[in-house]
Amino acid sequence: MRRVLSTPLLLAASLASASCAPGSSTVRPTPHENFPESTKEQESPDLPVAAQDVQILERADRLLSSESIWNRADTRDCPPEATQLSLFCALHRACIQVLGQYDHRRAALQVVRFVIQERGKDYEHRLMDFNNDPSTSFTDVKAVLRIAADRIRGRLKPS
Repeated sequence: MRRVLSTPLLLAASLASASCAPGSSTVRPTPHENFPESTKEQESPDLPVAAQDVQILERADRLLSSESIWNRADTRDCPPEATQLSLFCALHRACIQVLGQYDHRRAALQVVRFVIQERGKDYEHRLMDFNNDPSTSFTDVKAVLRIAADRIRGRLKPS
């Protein structure tokens, strides 16, 4: 049932955001159609981590500096000129800013997915669906970023 309810909402959100974009008269394709499914190894909580993973999470946290910047209607379409960001788009932008490219299954993003999953709801797309869940607050979004960063910091080997 969730799929039936969420598809029209996502389409409406996509159309609304496209119609509000300056100079945009068509709906942009959403990039998530090309995101790879995760492998068993990528779903392991023991993924190798690096200092860049903490940097990605800290940057995403700074990008979501206030509730007015948070986009509650995520479609996983993250235009670079967007002034409002969902959890996914903040992580997407932070990944590009830190690494120079987006890495969909990067440890930083996976750990956020694991933290969301541990909250007890079964989401098809953990980042987007958690962000869009009416019961999710901005405080919840900030908390999953903080918890994920703390976990990665705890796993980093001292240099």
